[in-house]
Amino acid sequence: MLTVGLFFLAFNTLEAVVEALLFGERLEHWLDLLFMVIWMAYAGATVWYCAAYNLAGEGS
Repeated sequence: MLTVGLFFLAFNTLEAVVEALLFGERLEHWLDLLFMVIWMAYAGATVWYCAAYNLAGEGS
């Protein structure tokens, strides 16, 4: 869970920096929620598959 939270923090930081560089200010829009859900799903899947890979490697 900590890893997913760190992914989320990194995404929010990256998004804020990109918006500030492109538009000069941080934008608040409804797509932020969609981006957050997609990013959290990606982070969760990454952690899940990494754990499954590590467990499979230890068993053999």
